[in-house]
Amino acid sequence: MFHKGTPSDAREAIMSFANTIDVKGPDEVLTPLTEIRPVPVLEVVKDGFQCLYSNCNSYLCGTRMQIEYHCRKSHEWTKKEGIQWRSQAVQTFFKGIYTLT
Repeated sequence: MFHKGTPSDAREAIMSFANTIDVKGPDEVLTPLTEIRPVPVLEVVKDGFQCLYSNCNSYLCGTRMQIEYHCRKSHEWTKKEGIQWRSQAVQTFFKGIYTLT
């Protein structure tokens, strides 16, 4: 067991509480429609991207590869169309495949 410095009853209480939380995945979290101030404890990715397609709900991501994938998959974008996104500073709560950096 990791965290051997934390008593087992405390770990069990933490796990019990954590199991009651309904955590949403990135595809279930809505992006605000208006610009909001950055959350102080989250890293700001200054060179992120925002999708500009009119039928898109302001999709945001942190890498060019992610925005190109999104545009291809969601909007059937091809390079012939040119850039359909803009630079946008972004933040995220998510890690792993949803990491912005």
